[in-house]
Amino acid sequence: MQEKLERRLFPSTLKVYVAAIAAYHDAVDGTSLGKHQLIVRFLRGARRVNPPRPHPIPSWDLSVALQGLREAPFEPLASVELKYLSLKTALLTALASIKRVGDLQAFSVDEVCLEFGPGDSHVILRPRPGYVPKVPTTPFRDQVVNLQALPLEEADPASAMLCPVRALRIYVDRTRHFRRTESHAP
Repeated sequence: MQEKLERRLFPSTLKVYVAAIAAYHDAVDGTSLGKHQLIVRFLRGARRVNPPRPHPIPSWDLSVALQGLREAPFEPLASVELKYLSLKTALLTALASIKRVGDLQAFSVDEVCLEFGPGDSHVILRPRPGYVPKVPTTPFRDQVVNLQALPLEEADPASAMLCPVRALRIYVDRTRHFRRTESHAP
């Protein structure tokens, strides 16, 4: 462990080594290796010697991202490049549904999985049949997402540009003619 510490491995990595060793090692002095006082003190010292570093990825500000989605190249949505339409639709759907990436990938544009309400007032997204979520939910209805449309453009044009229902409708319509499969929404 000392050698690993001298190689400047992160304390969290050292803890993984301890856990791996403890899985195949008998208790020492009646205590599991991961809870042994010498190991605990060693890991505490490792955190002091090599403290965790801040993540190099900068944090992001949701309000800045949403403002960017209201402007070029993401608007006017009906005529933007498909790349930007796809990115905007995926982000708005992810934010509005609060689903894991795997759950988002399970959504489909097949008619049994995607149902727009009257006048595109809402959209119901269901996972593909047979999809098993990574984190199981109890009832099936927890996997269904019902997104409500934001106010009409006349009422609040800025909010309407961030409507996931609008983005999904435009995405489905614009990709219909060349889509080879009904597998995935954005």
